[in-house]
Amino acid sequence: MQDTEALLGRMADIEMPPPPDWTWLWATLLIAVLTALLAWWWRRPRARKQAAPLPPPDARGELDRLQARWRARELTDRETAYRLAVILRLGLALPRLSPQCPAPLRHEEDAWRETVDLLQRARYRRDAAPIDPRLFERVRRWLAAGKDEAPC
Repeated sequence: MQDTEALLGRMADIEMPPPPDWTWLWATLLIAVLTALLAWWWRRPRARKQAAPLPPPDARGELDRLQARWRARELTDRETAYRLAVILRLGLALPRLSPQCPAPLRHEEDAWRETVDLLQRARYRRDAAPIDPRLFERVRRWLAAGKDEAPC
């Protein structure tokens, strides 16, 4: 019994280990939840703002300014061709400038293809022929016609 008493006496000095510290687990879970919420918030479908419709461009005015700058040699033929293509595309409300003639200009299909070809060559080839001044008049005539009516 003495041995038991001594053994129990020695066991009285033993301290139990502290309970496990779960702080790291809670911090990790909190970061994971916050990350998931942030990812959901970032990728959620948003109501897209309706952009205010742009006013129709003053294509004829831009064409006049472009022609004046081209005549004054402020612009190269290449830069003029780029700007002329944009004016023509926006003035006729075309999604892109292509050799396929727009419906209102069907009666001038050959002239349309020739114009688009000339603009393509002037924009993308170094050895392109200079821009013909009559091209401005042709584009002006096409812009003067309404979008729904064929030019006269």
